[in-house]
Amino acid sequence: MRTTMISRIEALEGELARRASVVRRQGKEERDRLVGASLSDPNGLPAALAAVPAADMHDQRIAAIHAAWRADT
Repeated sequence: MRTTMISRIEALEGELARRASVVRRQGKEERDRLVGASLSDPNGLPAALAAVPAADMHDQRIAAIHAAWRADT
C-alpha cells in the first residue's frame, strides 16, 4: 500500500512538473506577445492584457506557485 501511494505521489509530481513546464512556455510566449504589442502600439499592452481571460491568468499563477514551491523543496 505504501509503495502504491508513493507511486501515485511521484506520478502526480511528474504531471505537475509537466504542466508547470507548459505554463512557463506559454507564459514566455504570452510575455513576448504582450511586449511586442506594447512596442508596436503604446496602447497595445492594456488591450493585450484585457484579451487574456482572467481564468487563464489565475491558472497560470497557481501553476507558477506550485512550480516554485516544488523547486524550493
